[in-house]
Amino acid sequence: MNSGTTFEHSDHFADHVGTKMNPNGGHPTIWQMMNNAKKRGISDFVTAATVRHPCDRYISAFRYLTSGKVNRLDTLMAEKTIGDRTIDEYVHRLEETGFDSNAIHFKPQYSWVESKDGKSIDVSNILCQEDWEEGTDRLAAAIGHNNGFPQLRTSQLRSNAHESCSDLAPDTVAAIERLYKLDYCLFGYSTSGT
Repeated sequence: MNSGTTFEHSDHFADHVGTKMNPNGGHPTIWQMMNNAKKRGISDFVTAATVRHPCDRYISAFRYLTSGKVNRLDTLMAEKTIGDRTIDEYVHRLEETGFDSNAIHFKPQYSWVESKDGKSIDVSNILCQEDWEEGTDRLAAAIGHNNGFPQLRTSQLRSNAHESCSDLAPDTVAAIERLYKLDYCLFGYSTSGT
């Protein structure tokens, strides 16, 4: 969802367990990752996911996919779904067409952490990128890691150096807020109207 590379490349995952479980990369949901958890010996694992402000995440995904510095599959996806649309035009396209499998980088964040039946959140620790150190300290406490995660401090997080939500047109921000209304609600982010 967010910050996966930061975690996977930290000293805590030197065995690259994430890569072994998902060798092709990609974006599995929590229910996909925990499939056959008991048989795989991971049913007692503490689960965590990171979220970020939905507008910042939308900007980041759009800029990543249109940067020309992505893998071949993401390049094909961007050509097919984004094409030559602007950041403003694309959010309106998503509103019109919905989140198909070609828009995986834009799916609402809650969809990655919900149960298969969509009735609950199946991740025990949600870390907000905006309160990163609090979240990583809470996660460290949950797994009994007394020293926290000093190598996962805020300085390692990527941000949107190019623009922020305030740089977008008001109707684009409003469309993002409609499109990601459950992310705003479930993860406690305020909208421009509140």
